[in-house]
Amino acid sequence: MKDLIKIIGFLRRPARHKGRIVLTYLKLLAIRAFLSNRSSVRLFGQTVYFPHLPTLVFLYEEIFLGQHYRFESAVKVPRIIDAGANIGLSTLYLKTLYPAAEIECFEPDPASFAYLKRNVGEREGVTIHQAALAEQEGELTLHGESIGASLRDRAELTSVTSKVPAERLSGYLDRPVDFLKMDIEGAEGPVLREAGRKLTNVDQIVLEFHQFAESARLSEVLDIFDAASHRYDISHWTHDPSNPAGYFCLIRTRHADS
Repeated sequence: MKDLIKIIGFLRRPARHKGRIVLTYLKLLAIRAFLSNRSSVRLFGQTVYFPHLPTLVFLYEEIFLGQHYRFESAVKVPRIIDAGANIGLSTLYLKTLYPAAEIECFEPDPASFAYLKRNVGEREGVTIHQAALAEQEGELTLHGESIGASLRDRAELTSVTSKVPAERLSGYLDRPVDFLKMDIEGAEGPVLREAGRKLTNVDQIVLEFHQFAESARLSEVLDIFDAASHRYDISHWTHDPSNPAGYFCLIRTRHADS
């Protein structure tokens, strides 16, 4: 029943390729039910590799059914930054919207990056970086692994850590960016703060904001958007059951001049 509700909710939203997205979702549900040991599947004309089938289904529900990263571009070849690209499903989705898009992907987790490289590393117009976005360049410690890996050391993460390279977002904002997608597990505040006024070069942003005890406050992030002349809308408020003080929300912004 939950799967049907998700499909109905999707069909009520504006979206491209509705029939294809629903049929692909039904295929994933069938694979989950009868072929759960699979490590790859054909999605939108290409083979997608993944570490865990439940993770793939979760990402597909969020990205394709939830339409979290849908945006309208005024140009046929939008320039996109995918920060926290994970295994590449968000990049694949953005390529279904705009096949000619130029996309810069950032993913620090070594295991996720290996899948990202395999899934979209050879796609035309896609550049992948095995790096975190942070306040400063250098080498940082990544805590946890896979979909929830974070630069923030949170109690609910696994004890797995790895050293990863870090880059500044501002270095990629010297020329216009049509769409910035950010899902970087609590590091949003410092990254946006470092980018500062260069965010005026970004037309639209979709940010998955994660509130943890040690992360930036929502008010700080909204102040950064205000300073960069971005209007914003907040939705998808969700409490984080693993963190009593934590919650998640989705923030969509658009520059005031666009």
